[in-house]
Amino acid sequence: FFSLDIDGNDYWVIKSLAVSEIKVICIEYNHWLGPNSNLAMKYDPNFKFVDNGIYGASLLAFTEMLKEKNFSLVAVESSGTNAFYINNKFINNFEILSADKNFVSGGRFYNEDKKKEIFKNVKRSNLFIEV
Repeated sequence: FFSLDIDGNDYWVIKSLAVSEIKVICIEYNHWLGPNSNLAMKYDPNFKFVDNGIYGASLLAFTEMLKEKNFSLVAVESSGTNAFYINNKFINNFEILSADKNFVSGGRFYNEDKKKEIFKNVKRSNLFIEV
């Protein structure tokens, strides 16, 4: 079991790892990016997390990249924070999910004004790239 939650360069770290011997990966995705975007934060070795929506990558970005590494999405937890991927060696034991249909948005701890502010910040940002 491998879990990654570093609030920043998660996409680039997992992309660079050899994961073939791992059975399950749990990774935090950026729900502020929505269900249909294939975006990741640009790599920044000096990144410092600020709660402004600029971090990590979308669920779709992780799902597509991990598909290339022979992992499939099998669960998205109810708070809209973490996604779970299974090594395809064990695929027969799970229902495979699609990122867009199983996306869960977090932000339940934010008031409506804070949510609007973060969504605006993410839309204006030039710190995400299509992957």
